[in-house]
Parts: sequence; structure tokens; C-alpha cells
Amino acid sequence: MRSKRLIAGVAALATAVTLLAGCSTESAPPNETTPVQGISKDKVVKVGAFIAQSGPLAIVKAIKDAAALKFDEVNKAGGVNGYTFDYVALDDQADPAQTVTAVKQLWEQDKVFALFMPYGSGSNNAAKEYVLENKIPLLFPFASADIYLKKGETPPENVFGFFPPYGDFLSGMIAYAQSEKKVKTIAVVHTNDDTGMTSVTAIKAIAAQLGLEVVDDIGFDATETNFAPIGRRVAESRADATVLWAITGSTEILDAAESSGYKGLWFGQDGFRGGIYLKALQDHPDLANRFFLSTYLSPASSPESKEFLEAWKAAYPNEDPEFSQPGWVAASLLVDAVKKATAKGKALDWPTLQAALNSYDNASVAGVQGVTWNAESHWGITKIAIWEFNGDSFDVTSFETAPSLK
Repeated sequence: MRSKRLIAGVAALATAVTLLAGCSTESAPPNETTPVQGISKDKVVKVGAFIAQSGPLAIVKAIKDAAALKFDEVNKAGGVNGYTFDYVALDDQADPAQTVTAVKQLWEQDKVFALFMPYGSGSNNAAKEYVLENKIPLLFPFASADIYLKKGETPPENVFGFFPPYGDFLSGMIAYAQSEKKVKTIAVVHTNDDTGMTSVTAIKAIAAQLGLEVVDDIGFDATETNFAPIGRRVAESRADATVLWAITGSTEILDAAESSGYKGLWFGQDGFRGGIYLKALQDHPDLANRFFLSTYLSPASSPESKEFLEAWKAAYPNEDPEFSQPGWVAASLLVDAVKKATAKGKALDWPTLQAALNSYDNASVAGVQGVTWNAESHWGITKIAIWEFNGDSFDVTSFETAPSLK
């Protein structure tokens, strides 16, 4: 009899514990979630970047400034679905030796939620091992996308690209040069860094496919200050077209080559949209219809970029809007993705943001087209265009899907 009472008592106790556990679960705060690194209790999302703000590539600080401007504008308006942004940008001087230290500080000390728009192919290449090993969310690296992403391979879940591989910009250029301008010979001028060397490899491969001859390969260090010999060498190559794939020294090389009598066509990288580069073109009126570039943006003066241009002119009335524009575009993409991820009261974390990013399908945002991310492709912006210098500004051709992403 005593045994039966003991068993009954144990059963009653177990039932009581179960009921109490159920009551405890039901009474827990309904919105309590596990803390997420880089997202505060008051919904401030901290993102960080390494980007040159001094040194040979100090000009790219403008890209950081434009991103900060977009985040500030969103924050002042109350954020997006209650979330605001804290943007931390460390100066690595575009020196890969400083990049790893910077990315470790951002992740381990600053405790960012994600790396956002880290700048430079060399720097991103230096950070790659650490980023992948630690599965750090990496959003929109401003570098050759194929550092992290390979066509035909499943992309890393923590990496979402920004624009197409440099090879696509170059293949679009070279194909245009051959088909529309009847170019047969090419000279290549580039910096001796990852960006420049990647361009040389891509150009030579594309030229070989199309039956074009690369008559000269002219590399120079980013610290170079004497550009006259490079300009003479371009002129002496007598190439039908010269691809100038550099930022530092590019205007000086252009001047030196033109002064040395070069009369061929020029194909420049996207950076030539910027004011100081455009001014260099305007100083050579005979470059009208001789200078082309491949880009992924609508001009700052276009209707699609109106919001950016107005904000930039108000904040930086004496600074060039064209070169800084990619920072605004990248920040706009992140804001838009966070808005998608937190719709209907969802809490922001990496899985929700990742799902939101993977839902983009040929979208147009802030002057870029073809924005696409999914489980099989994390390239991002998939459409490029050829711009032609008209003596004062650029005329824009239609946007076309990047060749390798078709």
C-alpha cells in the first residue's frame, strides 16, 4: 500500500513539474532572442570595412563617405523597420599587409555583424582565408568577385558579391573594340597588383579567343611617379587600342601618351567616371569617340541616381559625385535587404538576411541593374555597359548581362 502511495506521489510530482515547465515557457518574453554579434538590443546594426583613406589610393575614401551618407540619411529617418546602422571603416591604406590586422579588429574587437564593402582586390585576397575560416558574413566586397566566387561552384554561404568579375568588364570591352571599332592590336597598361595582373590575364585570354594581338604589356607599381616613359611606350606600341586598367597614375599616363602622339583608342576602367579622370579626358578634346569604359552604374545625373546626387551635393558640394557613387549604391542595397529581412516584425540575424538576399532576382536598386542572388549564384550586379566619351561627358549604351554570367 505504501509502495502504491509512493508511486502515486512521484507521478503527481512529475505532473506538477511538467505543468510548471509549461507555465514557465508560456510566460517567457515573447520577443526574447539569442544575442547576435553586431546587433544591439535597440536594433543598431554594426557593419565594418577596410578601405583606403590615406596612402596612394586615398581617393577611394569618397566611396566610404557616400556609404556613410546613405546610412546617416536612413538613421535620421528612423531606420528601416526599427533598425539603424553603425558603419565602421578602418584605413588599411590598400596595403594587404595591414588588411588582416584590420579585419581581425573589426571581427574580434569591434564585433561587427558583417564586413560591408571592404575595398580592393589585394586586400580582399589577403583577408580571404580569415573570412572563410571564421565564416564572417561578407557583403559586397569592392574587388574582383572571383576572389570568393567561381562560376559553376556553389558560393560560400557567408559571401555575397557586388559587381561582376573584372574579366566580364574586360571581355565586354574587347568584344566591343573588335566588333564595333575593328581593333586588331591591343596594348595593356596596368598596376602590378592583384587587380592589374588579373586584368592582364583576362585580356590576353579574351584577345586570344577573338584573334587579337596584344602588342605590349606595360606594368607599373602604384608608387610610381615618373609616367612619361610609360606614355612614350604606349605611343611607340602603335596599338589600335590601349586598355588602361589602373587608378593611380592613369591620368598622367593618358596625358603622357597623348603628348607623345598616340592616336589609338582607349579603354579605361570604371574609375574614369570620377571627376578628376573626366577632367583629364576633357583636357584632350580629340579623345571624343576615342575613349570608352565599362561600368555597372547609371550616371549620377540619371533619374535612377537622383536621390544620391541630391544628398551628395548637399553634403559635399565641392566634391565629385561620380567616383563616390558605388558607396551609396552598396549601402542602398544593404538597407533594402535589411528591410526585406525584417518585414512583418522578423528579427534580424544572418539567416534572415541571407534569405532576403537570396530572394533578389534581376532587381534594379539605386542605379544598378540585374541584381541577383540565389543559392547557386552570389554575384550580385549582373549587368554591365559600355560608356563612350563625347568630348564633355559620356554617352551610355544599354545594359547587357555580363558575358560569363549568361
